[in-house]
Amino acid sequence: MDRAEVSRLLSATARSYQRLDSETSALLGTEVLGQVPDLTAVPVIARQAPQMTHEHTAAITAALIAAEAGPEVELAAITEPFARDCAHWDVSVGAILRTYQRGHQRLWQLWKVRIEESVADPEARASVLALCAEVLLEYVTAGMELTVAVHAAEREIHLRGASWQQRDDVLDVLEGRAAGNQAELSRRLGHRLDRTHVAFVCWSDPAAAGRERAGLEAAAQDWA
Repeated sequence: MDRAEVSRLLSATARSYQRLDSETSALLGTEVLGQVPDLTAVPVIARQAPQMTHEHTAAITAALIAAEAGPEVELAAITEPFARDCAHWDVSVGAILRTYQRGHQRLWQLWKVRIEESVADPEARASVLALCAEVLLEYVTAGMELTVAVHAAEREIHLRGASWQQRDDVLDVLEGRAAGNQAELSRRLGHRLDRTHVAFVCWSDPAAAGRERAGLEAAAQDWA
């Protein structure tokens, strides 16, 4: 069957069920989150989990609707900060991945039933099911890959120690090698950061005490 027609049928089916996203999210929260106690044992993460479930449910429905546009999927905005917060609160990356895997399995079951009820022609139904499975797998794979990378980076910050990470970040900024945007670097360092805002590295260094503002960059270079 023509892929464009299959994509159109999948998009139409997803649109018809989009109104149920809140109910679907609540169902996943009950059935999936309860199976991953490592995730919900930490109060801060437990409070974020329903929002995480809601955003992923909506993003997956949007990905199915957008199937006509192409195979690329757009992850929920919460994916990266949720992974970072889990790392900060010592929730293992395995707990997050298990949550995503089980959520993926449950969503596949739900969408399989929905498609079977919505597409009457057997050949078309089989093709739509195959495309749905492809989109869901693409989404969960992309989400897990990003989660692993972000979680590992955040854990490295904690394991290496904040001062060494700050040293690296300051050097990167001063030498024009900073990766990522200024807001992200500022978040990691806990201070506004650009080439003229490096005073924080001197605050705890007695050798730098009394330096004039004009000498702060040089002091930062000395410290680094």
